[in-house]
Amino acid sequence: MENEEIVTIPNIITLLRMLLIPFFILSLVYNKTEIAILLFGAIAMGDALDGLSARIMKQKTKIGALLDSTTDWLAILSTLITFLFIKIQYLPIWIIVILLIPAVIGIIAKGVYVRKGRKTSPTIIGKITIAFAYITTISFLINFEYKNFFLIGIILLAYTTLITYIAKDVKLFIK
Repeated sequence: MENEEIVTIPNIITLLRMLLIPFFILSLVYNKTEIAILLFGAIAMGDALDGLSARIMKQKTKIGALLDSTTDWLAILSTLITFLFIKIQYLPIWIIVILLIPAVIGIIAKGVYVRKGRKTSPTIIGKITIAFAYITTISFLINFEYKNFFLIGIILLAYTTLITYIAKDVKLFIK
């Protein structure tokens, strides 16, 4: 990375995204769907904005990449868990479990690699999957007519991403 400062504009954007997650969850819990949509939209748009600003401002940092990835996973996992325990009208439990499996395996694997001092970098398919997860979540929040097509897409992408990361990370361990 070009710059290892911790306090950068992209990192501030990411921290703001992270701070919005509990408010998003609370808005779901208290049936404030319109607020939930706005908050989740801000979290999703912030994801694009922090990455873009990091590249434009040449403020890519290791901590920023880790914060961004962590925030993405927190947003997606907390949404799925909220759907599972509180808002099951959005998704059936079995679908949530199907989506949680690759997410949890991916987080565990990433933790193992970080603990062993290995670096895993995001892939294009991983970035597409996160973006699609944001879009799919919003499609369910707004009750979009074709939301089930998004659901099929995110399931396929989630498992494709998991397989891609496993294949890539196995190569890391062999080296």
